[in-house]
Amino acid sequence: MQRPALIALLACAVCAHAASYTTYIGDANQYQVSAIAADATGNTYVAGSRVIVPASISPHSGALTDVFVSKLDPSGNVTLLATFSGKGTDQANGIAVDPSGNIYIVGQTTSTDFPLHHPLQSAPYPGAYVPLPVGVSFLAGTGFLMKLSADGTVLYSTYFGGTESSSSLNGVAADSDGNAYVTGTTKASDYPHTPGLPAGTVSGATYYGDSGALFAKVDATGSQILYAGVLTGDAPECTLGDLGCPLYPGTSGAAIAVDPAGNAYIAGNAGGGDLPTTPGALLTDGIGAFVAKVNSAGTGMVYVTYLGPGISGLGSTSAADFVYAIAADGAGNAYISGTTLDPAFPATAGAFQTTLSPLSSFVAKLNPSGNAMVWATFLGGPGGYQVCQAQTVATDSAGNVWVSGSTLSSGFPTTVSVIPGGGEFLAELNSTGSALVYSALFPSGMVAAALAVAMRRPASAATVASPPCLTTRSIRETVAHRHPRVCNTGHVAIVRCMAAERVVIVAPDAPAAIGPYSHAVACGELLFCSGQIPLDPASGELISVSVAAQTQRCLDNLAAVCDAAGSSLSRALRLTVDPPARVSVGVAALPRGALVEIDAIVAL
Repeated sequence: MQRPALIALLACAVCAHAASYTTYIGDANQYQVSAIAADATGNTYVAGSRVIVPASISPHSGALTDVFVSKLDPSGNVTLLATFSGKGTDQANGIAVDPSGNIYIVGQTTSTDFPLHHPLQSAPYPGAYVPLPVGVSFLAGTGFLMKLSADGTVLYSTYFGGTESSSSLNGVAADSDGNAYVTGTTKASDYPHTPGLPAGTVSGATYYGDSGALFAKVDATGSQILYAGVLTGDAPECTLGDLGCPLYPGTSGAAIAVDPAGNAYIAGNAGGGDLPTTPGALLTDGIGAFVAKVNSAGTGMVYVTYLGPGISGLGSTSAADFVYAIAADGAGNAYISGTTLDPAFPATAGAFQTTLSPLSSFVAKLNPSGNAMVWATFLGGPGGYQVCQAQTVATDSAGNVWVSGSTLSSGFPTTVSVIPGGGEFLAELNSTGSALVYSALFPSGMVAAALAVAMRRPASAATVASPPCLTTRSIRETVAHRHPRVCNTGHVAIVRCMAAERVVIVAPDAPAAIGPYSHAVACGELLFCSGQIPLDPASGELISVSVAAQTQRCLDNLAAVCDAAGSSLSRALRLTVDPPARVSVGVAALPRGALVEIDAIVAL
């Protein structure tokens, strides 16, 4: 039986540094959380991937997954759960939310039938698992961008990244006007670019093709690319397995942020040199981690800079800095986090840690012009080979900087004891980067992968909500551990759903709901499906006048709703067919002139 719980969520109140809730979302499938976002009212938005076919029985080297998105209210109750998939492997990499509550999701898909709605790019690169010389394979697919309304309705869904080779979207941000900003990687030579922005050359469907860090701004309706560009550097002339050859030689965008003025900030990594850095930037010659800023008009780069020169040896220069995340403030400063073994990394005097312990995390604040560090600090344990990776970054309204990541350091600096010797950390640096305000270790799989800071209203400069820190660990638990199973009858279930347990289900493969309805509402172990009439999901139009055909279409639509909720129509407890229906209010006619309508109550 599938259960509606799997992922653990930890929300920490900044003022007290204590957990305000821990909960589980999902079902009996294995889940992988990629990103979270938070809004001003304390809601938390979660995106990731759900395993449909485990790797052990997949025809490829990896598991087959679909995309999930969930919304939790400030108390941790799940108020929205939706899944999206085609017949390939679909994975979410990033999520953002705008002030209106619209949700933006990016990722990669190998599905040629990924659910699209008003797409900018309607054709994908034919996704495939590309073999490597070392006997493994990697996922080659196409990036995607989706925008959902606050209630989960799909506003647009599109492939993104070009059609002639593989691509992936890795990060997304949104502004107050509902525009989306994306970054990722592409090898597709038909990826668009607009005047004034870099248009690097990309090519190849193989692992060693020249990839570029794509970036773009998409308008609020999803109908127009307002600007786009690609940053590329030289690909190293080597073959996988050669000494000194980087594992990933291409250029890729890892994360993106946007400030209130509309400037976009891109953090990425380049396996080769010769990025189109700007004169006067912090470091114009280097390799590895880079930061770029696009002006608000989308007509040019404010700066492009490397963070480190790389390390020479074994006949080549290799990247020594790797960036994972970026954030921006209203003054135009960029905050970045990552990992480094670079002795030349520009740590600043007076920072919290100025001595490198390879591999160490780093956290840095880059000024608005991109020509100097406001401050930069290492963050790790002393001595030896102490691997630390700062994988997220966020700022609060006091200017303090939050990061989370993983560590193997036995001496990682902490201010409180949560899990001594834990494999992951959550830390808060003060606004000058000179001291730790808070730092704690957590079990592996708890806090490293995703972080968001919610600026609640009303709020003083020092009063903010937590960074909700989301696990990626597969914990085999159910929501029953938090809420007793009381949904023994339909009546009780409805009362519970009206109280606090309602989860709205959005089914991308079913026709859009007509009027103020949702596809279904889940509560406890029951799923209440709204009546389906025989509409074609793709066109939204009524199908054949045959009663038999319309009945089958209704059942197919219900099956899609059940699948989106992680159940199956075969688990139906009751179906109500109208007409004739003995438990419903009589109506003069069904919507759209349909001959049949069927609703259902299904076991989860």
